[in-house]
Amino acid sequence: MAGRRLDREDLRQALASVVGDLRVSVKATDRTAYSRDMWPRGLIAVMAGASCEHPPDVIVWPETAAEVAEIIKLARQHHVPIVPYGAGSGVAGGAVPIHGGITVDLKRMDRITTVDAEELVCEAQAGIIGERLERALGHQGLTLGHFPSSIYCSTLGGWLAARSAGQLSTKYGKIEDMVLGVTAVTGRGDIVTTGRLGRAEAGPDWTQALVGREGTLAVITSARLRI
Repeated sequence: MAGRRLDREDLRQALASVVGDLRVSVKATDRTAYSRDMWPRGLIAVMAGASCEHPPDVIVWPETAAEVAEIIKLARQHHVPIVPYGAGSGVAGGAVPIHGGITVDLKRMDRITTVDAEELVCEAQAGIIGERLERALGHQGLTLGHFPSSIYCSTLGGWLAARSAGQLSTKYGKIEDMVLGVTAVTGRGDIVTTGRLGRAEAGPDWTQALVGREGTLAVITSARLRI
């Protein structure tokens, strides 16, 4: 049976039980900062003195897919909306909360877990900033080949959520052409992995079903990429 929707302090305490007190915030400054992205209409409103009508109630910074899963299970139980958040560089309002709730900032999930120079494949967590990913690959004589204008202030997860294009997309393709599979957390709190080993799978292509969905079907926590 679903529980009642928690008030802000109860929600903060519930999330702190998952990630600890230091990775949860209800500060007014944080709630304001996470109430918008770089959507031009939103920026114009801020310059005119307007404030977000429905800022997030709580911001949480998970570090593992398991923590993301527990956050989603908690939100589902108490009917609390979730907004996955990368670096906030989007210009379409996709990271703007419209019902308050929990903003899940993934930037602490920023590790490159594997790089296979022979198979030309790497795996990285969704919160890594694009420039850091490209620089780390470059030190090994490799490249992802993805250079959006926001590369210094956008995340891998954001690229995947928005089907990002870049300066060399006519040569290397867009981000959906580079992704072999993702690990993501569904709305039920299940951790799923798609496209294992990059082999053809029977049935729908779940990788492409999740890429480009702006976090509405699942929260992407890591991805395997062609390099």
